[in-house]
Amino acid sequence: MGENTKDNQDQSGSSLTRVPRLTQYVLVVTLLFIGALAQGNVDENSLKSRSCSSDHATIDMNFPTANMGQCEVISDSHFRLHLLPEDHPINPSPWYSFRVAKSPGSQAQTVTITLYYDDFSHRYPPKVSTDRVTWTLLPTEAQEVVDDNEIRLTLSLENQPLYVAAQPLLDNQMHADWLAEQRDRWPGSNLLTLGFSHEQRPIHALVANPGGKRVILLLGRAHPPELPGAFAFQYFVEFLWSRRIQACAEQLPACQFFLDHQFILVPNLNPDGVAHGHWRHNMDSTDLNRDWGVFNQPETKVVNDLLLQQMKSARELVLMLDFHSTNRNVLYTQTTDDVTHPANFTDRWLRAREQIGTSPEIEHAPRPYDPELGTSKNYFFALAGSPSITFEVGDKTTLAESEQLAHQFAGALIRTLSDQAPLKFKLENRDYFRLMATANLASLLVLTQQGYIESEEANTIKTAQDEILQEIAQGSRPTSSNYLDLESALIEKVGSVASNAHLGRSRQDLHGITRRMLARDALLDVMQELNQSRVRLNQRSLAEVATQIPSFTHGVPAQPTTLGHQFQAFAQAFSRDFERLRESYSRLNQSQLGSMAGVGSSLPLARNRLAELLGFSQPVVNTFDANFLSTADYKLETIHALAQSASTISMFVENVHSQLRYPNPWIYLDIEGTSLSSSMPQKLNPRPLDRIRTKANEVIGDAQTQLLHTHNVDTGMHDYRSVNHLLETFDKAVQLYNQFANLIGLIRVNQDSARDIIEHSFVTSSGLVEHLVANHQLSVRQANIFTQALVREARIRDRKLQDLPPNFYQKTYRDLFSKAISRTTVRNFKRVLEIDHFLNTRTTAGGPSRTDVTQQIKAMDQQIAQDIEWLQIQRAGLLESEHRINQAFVEITSQD
Repeated sequence: MGENTKDNQDQSGSSLTRVPRLTQYVLVVTLLFIGALAQGNVDENSLKSRSCSSDHATIDMNFPTANMGQCEVISDSHFRLHLLPEDHPINPSPWYSFRVAKSPGSQAQTVTITLYYDDFSHRYPPKVSTDRVTWTLLPTEAQEVVDDNEIRLTLSLENQPLYVAAQPLLDNQMHADWLAEQRDRWPGSNLLTLGFSHEQRPIHALVANPGGKRVILLLGRAHPPELPGAFAFQYFVEFLWSRRIQACAEQLPACQFFLDHQFILVPNLNPDGVAHGHWRHNMDSTDLNRDWGVFNQPETKVVNDLLLQQMKSARELVLMLDFHSTNRNVLYTQTTDDVTHPANFTDRWLRAREQIGTSPEIEHAPRPYDPELGTSKNYFFALAGSPSITFEVGDKTTLAESEQLAHQFAGALIRTLSDQAPLKFKLENRDYFRLMATANLASLLVLTQQGYIESEEANTIKTAQDEILQEIAQGSRPTSSNYLDLESALIEKVGSVASNAHLGRSRQDLHGITRRMLARDALLDVMQELNQSRVRLNQRSLAEVATQIPSFTHGVPAQPTTLGHQFQAFAQAFSRDFERLRESYSRLNQSQLGSMAGVGSSLPLARNRLAELLGFSQPVVNTFDANFLSTADYKLETIHALAQSASTISMFVENVHSQLRYPNPWIYLDIEGTSLSSSMPQKLNPRPLDRIRTKANEVIGDAQTQLLHTHNVDTGMHDYRSVNHLLETFDKAVQLYNQFANLIGLIRVNQDSARDIIEHSFVTSSGLVEHLVANHQLSVRQANIFTQALVREARIRDRKLQDLPPNFYQKTYRDLFSKAISRTTVRNFKRVLEIDHFLNTRTTAGGPSRTDVTQQIKAMDQQIAQDIEWLQIQRAGLLESEHRINQAFVEITSQD
């Protein structure tokens, strides 16, 4: 609860004037804390050791965020929790969070827990979980309301502990982990520790796009129990990040919004209160949303310090959102009399949201500016005139509704603060010359920032280079792959001063970084096409999850499986291929610029800054390695990873091709994937198989060629420096994956033929061996001898195993083991030999059963989605890196 004026009183009607009285619980906690602080640390669980037990159950609070007040054992099956706030008076957010465990040896099925609140009313319907991740509402029939301040819960006692809480939990570590995930989704973001709380817990912030001039500040968790607002904060940010990844990867107009804006995220303002399960305050008995402008508390002060620092750097606060929770969905905003910058933001934001969706409902509640209140909404409006809004999510709003609401308003925010104009620039025509020119600008910028070149001189050179690129685009100037040609063109325009851009580097590292940039772009194209093949494989896996086929070892039928299971096997292999390429990319994506001719320069360029500007993750550490060894490594590593993938594809092709030599193959290509012979009317040539195998062979051969380019040469020789061979192989790999994805759609199975091969090849016989060992006390070898005898007889008679007469089963068993078996037992043997039974009883994890394959497909879908996002993140990062270079030159110009 952030803004509602009725929240300024507790339920007894008293005002929020500070009364320095702590409950007995808080006094005990404080004494324990002082002892812990004397040791120099605070354990999240060190203050949560209290529990109460009976012969039936134990209730404890030995986990972060827990608070069950005072616990009283009424009987073995009845506990009473006296829930107490950390301070009086207080705005009522009656929090509780505890764990219930069945006592060893207890036969009790349920336990009753009464929640009692003194003068406060029960507010939050109880939720239960076994893992603190997935939560469900406790059924209403398990709740009995005694009166406004007392409720009785009936809980089932299971073998695993049950967590009970007022809201789904987000502890401090969960907040930290989430913030780190968002940093990884927006490379270049800064994860900061702004300062520390009273108990020395860090106040974390994420600053995304730190170069952005327009600042959006998002705050959360000032009040620990207001979890619906905390989850809405996460949903809001996750939507923005996903939209940014897509828009910038695809170079859509919405990307400009993310290039222009800096985002400061502080999702967990009150970590002490979260750790202790406070109702509202921090450890100094303060409501943090009444401390803005006063700044008596470290939690608010460090956030304000960061923002003021940004504003001193010519950055403008354009929006502050503070996420809270109250009894309904509501936006507390400025009134129409309050002039904000941007103007009329709230009205425009609400209209944009209406265009996206109007459900769930949310109330718009303008509140007049009150400088005495000390809320974030009032302070940031007074500080910058920016729209400053308290985003309240209803206590009973479901997580799904909260997510929907957050997504709508996040989407509306992009529409409201962006003009939908085309991107100011795009990554187009990224040929050798243009990439070399980009690297030249990065060098020029770093030289200027380090004071080796005057800013006016740098801008003159940049302007001349922009003119040269424009002339090339218009066809009036030829392109070149030699830096000296670019330098000559620059000197022609601005004089010999243009050559100063070459300080601290040589053509070796400049050309080398250009080749890396070309390879980097091309490898992302390859990986994108590989992912399309993975998507197609996974889709077909699901469609063919029940399609029975034979599998082969040593070229002969071995055991039955399903086409879905086999497709999933190749999807798994492709997943490993993607992982290898991703690892290769991480080493390719390291900069050599600034290493000069391998030993650096007496005018050293800031190599980390060069790497950042060009979108590289870091420099190659050793300058000799950077120029002479790593340049060979990345080519060998990526091309051999592709060769391994091509080898896997060739195996798939042969699996199909080897069956097509028979008149009635069980696997074949759709007729659309075949071509007629020019002279033999009966032939349907499986042309895609030939072409894919040929392309795979070319990729595999190219890998050996690249190895020979590197083999037995002195470091620094030209043999392995060229990137052309690698780029040609990347192009072949793109074609290979594209052809393979199309092939997957052409695969067909004749189920009757497949079953006939399975049955007449006796490939379910291993299932009978397992059955005999498990149910008839035979050894593996004895079971094999018996089953082999059946197979020999079936081959002689040219019959299926199930068609052998029962008396043959009986006689063979008696002759081998001197034991008789009944005809019922024989019927069981034949049932075990059925294909359906064989597949349904494969209980090994990852096996061909429908359940296992479906689980594999689901997990693979998730992995592919993550890998697709990773690709988009890399592409978005390349666009943003060029933007950083151009923006930096704009800043240099403005300084002049």
